[in-house]
Amino acid sequence: MGRLFAEIDELRGLSVGGDGAAPEATYVGGELLAATRATLRAVTAEAQAVWPELRRRHAAGLPKFNEEAHLLSYAYHRLGLEVGTADAFTARMYTWFGDPALPESHADLMIWHLPNEKRLGMRRLFRAVRDRGSWFWTMAPDAAWRDRLGRTLGVPR
Repeated sequence: MGRLFAEIDELRGLSVGGDGAAPEATYVGGELLAATRATLRAVTAEAQAVWPELRRRHAAGLPKFNEEAHLLSYAYHRLGLEVGTADAFTARMYTWFGDPALPESHADLMIWHLPNEKRLGMRRLFRAVRDRGSWFWTMAPDAAWRDRLGRTLGVPR
């Protein structure tokens, strides 16, 4: 990813690793984005500036960013933005292959990102949320409720 960042910087006539850009390419997941209006405008401007080159690369079969998180990572890189500032509040939890053995500390996080549960776990949770008589609404919000929520979303412990 760092090589691609450098190539795009050069094509844009930007100093590689300079102009306030972060010295190394860091992957920034696209799950959570929170920023001031001014920072969001700057991120948008970076994305718009590089988009034509990404489209050209796609058409030519050249290396490109393959997902929105790559583009976001590039914008953060160019702007020299700090990454990982939400790590104390959220984590990506993979729930495939039986027992994922998630750290006990994950139970205390405010946000769980469950990429493997987009198809089934979220559907099961949505059904419970829609039904005012379901466990989601009738159980006390205690440890047993959190355990049930975890099982519904594919997090066994």
